[in-house]
Amino acid sequence: MNENIREIPYNYTSYSDREIVLRFLGEQAWDDLNALRAKRRTGRSARKLFEILGDVWVLSRNVYLKNDLLKNKKRLKAMQTLHNDRLNRIEATAEDNARVMRIVAATRRMLDDQQRWFIETPGKRKSAARAFARHTHANNVHFDAFTLTHSATDATDWRQEHPFCVLTPDSAEEIPGLTIAVQAAPGGKCERCWIRAESVGSHADHPLLCSRCARVVNSLSGVLQP
Repeated sequence: MNENIREIPYNYTSYSDREIVLRFLGEQAWDDLNALRAKRRTGRSARKLFEILGDVWVLSRNVYLKNDLLKNKKRLKAMQTLHNDRLNRIEATAEDNARVMRIVAATRRMLDDQQRWFIETPGKRKSAARAFARHTHANNVHFDAFTLTHSATDATDWRQEHPFCVLTPDSAEEIPGLTIAVQAAPGGKCERCWIRAESVGSHADHPLLCSRCARVVNSLSGVLQP
């Protein structure tokens, strides 16, 4: 299958369909789509899937749309109902095809993640606003689409990520209360899980592993011994 093929709507970026599928559904889903492409009869299920992906893709990149849906619960509910209806129709015509069912499951996880964002974000924004208001004026804490878009980490469509919020303190004196210090965690780096832990080096048999990984390796060594 041509990796540069573009069937996903609302994709005006340099991302190919493959890259969008990998980002949201994973490599297995792309392999399944490739295998199913040759077996298409009407293509209706594929179009429904790509319509869902198109909606999720454009929402992931457009803070204006996200904020609008946060304010308009009726419109958000209509979108979620439409996505679930499309996915249910795909599942109903799958005839228990294992590849189709894997794609359906991956798409449901993607939609669950999106729904969770809409559920959790209002509360997170309120908590952040309260915390930051102890150190700067409430008007200096921004969640509006213009400011978030203006402060995107990259202007290109490849690495565009929007911040959770933007702070514009009135003076340098306010900055210490709005920032945190980032430093390496104490201890060494476990060669198995890459987590830094003070327990690394405390096990004679596995001096380069943390205590958790040392226990796992010990349990596996007993299973793998002939």
